[in-house]
Amino acid sequence: MKEAGSMLRRFMVRHFWIFLFTLIAILFSGNISFAQVTGKWQGHISSVNQRIYIEVEFPDNGDARLHVPDQNAYNLTVDTIISRGRSIIFRVDTQRINMHFDGTVFREDSIAGGYSQAGGIMGRFSLTRAPDGEDDLEEVFWIDQSVDFFTDTLRLAGTLSLPDTTSRHPAIIFISGSGQHTRDVNIFGFSIFKTLARPFLEAGFAVLRYDDRGAGDSEAGDLFRVDSRDFARDARSAYQLLKQHPNVDPDQIGVLGHSEGGLIASLLAEKEAPAFLILMAAPAVQGDRVLMTQTRAILRAQNLRSDQIQQALNYNRAIYDELMKPNPDSVQVYEILYDAISSQSLVLDSARFSQRAKLEMEGVMTQWFRFFVSYDPRESLEQIQVPALAVFGSKDLQIVPEVNKPVMDTLASQNQNFTIMEFQGANHLFQEAKTGSVQEYRSLPPRFINGFTEALTQWAQSVVFEKE
Repeated sequence: MKEAGSMLRRFMVRHFWIFLFTLIAILFSGNISFAQVTGKWQGHISSVNQRIYIEVEFPDNGDARLHVPDQNAYNLTVDTIISRGRSIIFRVDTQRINMHFDGTVFREDSIAGGYSQAGGIMGRFSLTRAPDGEDDLEEVFWIDQSVDFFTDTLRLAGTLSLPDTTSRHPAIIFISGSGQHTRDVNIFGFSIFKTLARPFLEAGFAVLRYDDRGAGDSEAGDLFRVDSRDFARDARSAYQLLKQHPNVDPDQIGVLGHSEGGLIASLLAEKEAPAFLILMAAPAVQGDRVLMTQTRAILRAQNLRSDQIQQALNYNRAIYDELMKPNPDSVQVYEILYDAISSQSLVLDSARFSQRAKLEMEGVMTQWFRFFVSYDPRESLEQIQVPALAVFGSKDLQIVPEVNKPVMDTLASQNQNFTIMEFQGANHLFQEAKTGSVQEYRSLPPRFINGFTEALTQWAQSVVFEKE
């Protein structure tokens, strides 16, 4: 029970801020081995006025996994499953949330039923089998090696992919964004880093992808007492691993960071001397401004009224201002959160307002969140002395280009090492998008916008070849 509660808290720590004004997502996890539900499922949980998208994986053996992409929470492990005939019950019990799902398997391609949650919340859920992904019929020409490396005593695990083991290669390290991600960074079926690895391998680079703390095969440590600087130390450990590898050229190791991963990459560059940096949709302004502009863009995409958007921004601003003080008043933060929750048109009693406010306060009072809202990445970006490519998507609603790109443009005008690219029509994941909204991610094909991977690999090759 205590371990399940700890897992839930860890997954909420770094991604909480995106959905500050939504209901707490349903997080559940477990072990399962019956054939009728083996495979991948997708669907929704519906309660009150909320409809939350979920994905569930039931493997032949091992742990079943739940993903709640709207909350940026992935690879949660189901802890209780009961199956009798076509009936299936799965539940998650933590110190704060007690979820109970009671469903029926229909025609082996859908599951539906009811669920209940501590505090008297009740609703329905439904799942359907996810469509099979396209088979990768292309020849796999590279060699994958499982690797472990350490930050102090914390063990992190990853995959090093090599074009071959007969020579030394330039290399690149991938660093994921906010939230605990596995090495593939799978979002709505789009394995971003796994997909991006292939074009770099085809361009002659070795590629290192690794599981974040608390995800996949990496150890978690205490995620409530770490921030982006600690994740930069993890990336530095990965960098040192490659420096010693017999099939990697130690003078040609680059780093690619997506979203917060770009911030982490620039922090790494303060201590190390990578061959180059690629910053994919990386923040370039202080964290509180990143979040304020992100909130405005996301709520506009949801067609909320201007007064509703302003109300949300006012609450956020009050919270960020308090958190940036040397000694923030937790009582004040709680009161703001309570007011924000009670202002929503939800049928919740005061006891449930209080429970939810306390839960959300845990997220904003973490060391990671307090560091993020107060940190200005320009402190690191202005120190970069190696070739750096910053790329943006014109329809990105999370790292809004109209706010972040001008800062990078200014840096590029002052530092010839900087190159800036913007991909028209691309969202935060660099997919071709219609609106760029987070809700749209799941409906888009799992591939990058045309020309994206070619632009990145050609730029990286030009840097590496120029050094030779």
